[in-house]
Amino acid sequence: MKEKIISILKEHKNKFVSGEEISNLLGVSRTSIWKVLKQLKASGYNIESAPKKGYKLLDDKNIYSKEEITLLLKSKGSNVEEVFYFDSINSTNEYAKEIGRNSNMENVLVISDIQTDGKGRLGRKWLSSESSGVWMSLLLKPNLNPTDASKITQIASAAIVTAIEEFYNLNVGIKWPNDIIINGKKIAGVLTEMNSELGEINFIVVGIGINVNTKSFPEEISDIASSLFLESGLEIDRKKIIEKVIYYFYKFYNEYIKNKEFNEVLDINKKKSVTLNRDVFIIRRNETFEAYAYDLNRDGELMVRDKDGKESVVFYGEVSIRGVAGYL
Repeated sequence: MKEKIISILKEHKNKFVSGEEISNLLGVSRTSIWKVLKQLKASGYNIESAPKKGYKLLDDKNIYSKEEITLLLKSKGSNVEEVFYFDSINSTNEYAKEIGRNSNMENVLVISDIQTDGKGRLGRKWLSSESSGVWMSLLLKPNLNPTDASKITQIASAAIVTAIEEFYNLNVGIKWPNDIIINGKKIAGVLTEMNSELGEINFIVVGIGINVNTKSFPEEISDIASSLFLESGLEIDRKKIIEKVIYYFYKFYNEYIKNKEFNEVLDINKKKSVTLNRDVFIIRRNETFEAYAYDLNRDGELMVRDKDGKESVVFYGEVSIRGVAGYL
């Protein structure tokens, strides 16, 4: 009911709506309306109430909640069917995987204001303990071969880059396969996890972390991590970033799932790559070797050439990539 009441107040923003009118529209008692409005005020909504006039929404800026995010996505015709929002959670990916294992739900978005145990690729930690970033996961159930799941990561990377460049005058890059880079520092990342058996995907969870308004980082990572605020000087409503990333993700995802169209995503990943056309270290569990990264093949896999001229394909998930001179 919160979403419906917020929607009514937004439609009449800066105008009073009587409790009786809201009650009639929703078919519930005025007492129930009053209780929900009290909860909305407590959560940060600036709602004015006046005897014989009703209620008026004065300001809903910087409200970060399930209701706000759901209404925004619905207004843009998003494919997201359900939003789960938390003030704090250990990991949005872990929660999304739990939903995937125990329900038939799909196109589910899990968002938290704070993560206490955010994860990156290869078991790394992702710092997400502040209310300054976008920490979210999408639960998908695509009809795909498991060997094609890595394309979902590149779809997410393309969506993040495209969304960011709509808001900021910044040159955004992609460090293959899943890091989003500005001025040599990581500002976002993608963690794709798959549950499959017998050659079929049960579900995929796409975790996305974006440092949006973060003002500082611990000294030990300050040379490789940054935020959109630090790189641009602009503070932005995180909900706008969510809406655009989700929009572009489903734009690219639907094209691939329905039409097997991957060229636009591949072109973005190539054009924005900070990995291609340079020497890199390929780091596997038991070995590290140097090679020249020269292209992405049609499946988005990294093509490299070693010092002896031998060419090979590097598959997502098995390696970490580092520039010869450092992180990039």
